[in-house]
Amino acid sequence: MSESDLIHSTSRPGTISSIRNDLRALGVMDGDVLVVHSSLSSMGWIAGGAAAVVDALLEVVGSRGTVSMPAHSGDWSDPSGWENPPVPPSWWPEIVEGRPAFDPYRTPLREMGVVAENLLLRRDTLRSSHPLHSHMANGRHASEIVSHQLLDDSFGDSSPLGRLYDMNAKVLLIGVGHGQNTSLHLAESRAQWSGKSPVEFRSRVLTSDGPMTTTWMGDEVDADDFEVLGQHVEQACEVRVGKVAQANSRLVGMRTLVDAAVPWFTKNRT
Repeated sequence: MSESDLIHSTSRPGTISSIRNDLRALGVMDGDVLVVHSSLSSMGWIAGGAAAVVDALLEVVGSRGTVSMPAHSGDWSDPSGWENPPVPPSWWPEIVEGRPAFDPYRTPLREMGVVAENLLLRRDTLRSSHPLHSHMANGRHASEIVSHQLLDDSFGDSSPLGRLYDMNAKVLLIGVGHGQNTSLHLAESRAQWSGKSPVEFRSRVLTSDGPMTTTWMGDEVDADDFEVLGQHVEQACEVRVGKVAQANSRLVGMRTLVDAAVPWFTKNRT
């Protein structure tokens, strides 16, 4: 959607103040720890764009709270698995060895949205060191959330998602559905089903000896059924529904969401 179309589809521009009020009406409180997924275009025209949204989020949770978001970098994954779009097999070795090693403050996000990109710009935002599935956070608990993310447990109990679960974080979806809800990967990691097996990952990372390409085994991740799953598990959760600017939004406790999702995976995944 062009900016002109966005302006014409917006009844009233969003501001830091109006977004802050909408978040409070939805149930976001001072001291909350949030896992945020958002679509800026769904919110209508916002004065200040993504910067205004991030400012409002940080103001609402206050100095005792924390705003976190996934900070994935799909460009640093193994090109042999790329599909949208694929690249010629003859390119694969050169891509793996020729790109820079992952750096939390140099490696760009991929398809995380401009709100996430703006959070990463903040000087006090911290980002974990996983080359594919990093997480970032800004606020009181940021360091605790993003520290020590193991390569082979990118979404499990020892990951940032596991620590957010322990903190009783809230999942905030602004203009997006559960198909973009990264927290469900924690339930996916915990669940067991017939045929579940680890897969090999490969990326280029920084080590004490300099950049190197490394491989590791980890859980295969698949969000294709997250939208259906989300609609099902919401029946077991207390979900706050409302608007943030013009965006349909949801606020739900991460613990209840993940706990309800684990048996769903066990029953429905093959």
